[in-house]
Amino acid sequence: MTHRPATTLYGIFREAARRHPDRTALEGPGTTASYAELDTAVAVQAAALREHGVRPGDVVGVVMERGSDLVTVVLAVSACGAAWLTVDTAHPDLRIHSVLRQAGPRCLLADDANSARLAGLDIPVRAPVSGRAELREPHPAAPAVTAPADAPAYLVFTSGSTGEPKGVVVSQAGLANLAAGFRDATGLTANDRVIQFSSSGFDIFVGELTMAFGVGATLCVAAPEDLIVGAPLETTLRRRHVTAAVLSPTVHGTLDPQRLPGLRILVSGAEPLTPAALARWCRPDRRVFNAYGPSEATCMISIGELGPGSRTIDVGRLLTGFAVALVDDRLRPVPPGATGELVVFGDGVAAGYLGAAAAESDAFRRLPHPRTGRPAHAYRTGDLAELGADGRLVIRGRIGDQVKIRGHRVEPGEVDAVAEHSPDVAQSRTRAVAGTDGAAVLRTYVVPERDADTGVLAARLRRHLAARLPAAMMPAVIRTVAAIPMNVNGKTDWAALERSDDADGSRPAPPPDRTEQVRAVLDRVLREQGLGEGELAADSDFFLSGGNSLLLPSVAELLKQEFGLPVPLRIVVRRRTAAAIAEWIDGEKTAQPAAAP
Repeated sequence: MTHRPATTLYGIFREAARRHPDRTALEGPGTTASYAELDTAVAVQAAALREHGVRPGDVVGVVMERGSDLVTVVLAVSACGAAWLTVDTAHPDLRIHSVLRQAGPRCLLADDANSARLAGLDIPVRAPVSGRAELREPHPAAPAVTAPADAPAYLVFTSGSTGEPKGVVVSQAGLANLAAGFRDATGLTANDRVIQFSSSGFDIFVGELTMAFGVGATLCVAAPEDLIVGAPLETTLRRRHVTAAVLSPTVHGTLDPQRLPGLRILVSGAEPLTPAALARWCRPDRRVFNAYGPSEATCMISIGELGPGSRTIDVGRLLTGFAVALVDDRLRPVPPGATGELVVFGDGVAAGYLGAAAAESDAFRRLPHPRTGRPAHAYRTGDLAELGADGRLVIRGRIGDQVKIRGHRVEPGEVDAVAEHSPDVAQSRTRAVAGTDGAAVLRTYVVPERDADTGVLAARLRRHLAARLPAAMMPAVIRTVAAIPMNVNGKTDWAALERSDDADGSRPAPPPDRTEQVRAVLDRVLREQGLGEGELAADSDFFLSGGNSLLLPSVAELLKQEFGLPVPLRIVVRRRTAAAIAEWIDGEKTAQPAAAP
């Protein structure tokens, strides 16, 4: 391990605390902390971690709901010189266990809502300590504001084609570059307010923290129900006076730019930005940026500002510390101006994958550096790109099967590998298709292991997948076919598959009237988006039947029209089935005072 020092996430935060001790660092529901107060809370948590045996270079798993405590814990892990692994608590237990077993953390920090989910892992589980507790170490160890450049800073897991997620080990060296990149490109200042929107299991979470703490700005955290895309998120951004956000086109496409005049900086990323989406957000007092970067390169390698007159939707120029090469399928440089696979070099390139994934992948390798010609550590992104004479990068799509679903990288092969572990499925083939709104969704074709009613098989398979895959990897549509057709090259014949008809499934008995009204609304929303399999049942989980959070505003509006009663989005999220939602509506109707005669 090299002894060249690199600034840790805590080091980035600590510098802001030194310069702006009294400014608000963190603001959440019922919680506000200045930089000095948050620094004290971090010191308390870091002292507790050291008492639990955490040392520099260790991994600490963090399984907590989003909020102020989560941010405090991540900073504390960094202050110990250790690496954090934040796990998305919305993922199913089996996937969370898989990720944690691969990472082999020294210990786990879990809040009350999640600690019971970690039973059977044989890893010590600790509760985060209160920031109001007293320091138990009489002379706390000096916090790690720097660490060896190639020491691990954090782990993040991405989709893997084998059926298991693969862990990326991101080094300390890239964090300072990331913070400086956001600051220098966007003009962020200590007066800004940055929303913490991303899931903690997504690398953009790290981007949001470095974005805010890198300039001494305020990081605004919110409850999950206040971050549901559409009206709830828009209301949160407005009420919390958010001035800067990192959002994918799928997410910011659900917002009304005219209702968010205070949002002066929008960083779009994770998905391609269209000219129409760009035009919606451009206004004289707002700056719109397009950013690009894989998890394997510390979240972001390039960023650039775009305007209404931008002819090409590029992703800007490289951050300091990065270099790129564009190569052909034999890894030879392509001519200037030509399209090639994007290969990334520099301090921000991750160390590699964890465990078996490292041996199975050739994504990380030593290749000639574009500036020196000497072999250097590099990452093959699998993305096609062009590099303009002005140094601006244009992404032209992907090589191979990996796709982006709502901003998340997905290997369709992972969905198939998990599906084929179901006792009901002999073969599975998954691909991305365009939904009715143009956004990519997954469609899965399965050959049953034995004859089964289509509706029963689909429902059982959805339960199987939901227990093992995150929401972004759930198929929107499952089709049952007699066999997987092959073309003359011995590959899946997708055109023939798409001509296949799904078998007819049985239909449940009609439910009571109010439940039927709700069921019809949910079914209508799914059908309008080309999602689901057949008619939705009264006890079918809307989200396991192809629904997602982007559809919630439509559901809420139709339910209001049907019943003359506002149904909060959180009720749909928590109750999930027509029968359970109807039960809530019954209660609300009963509680309403009778109209005057």
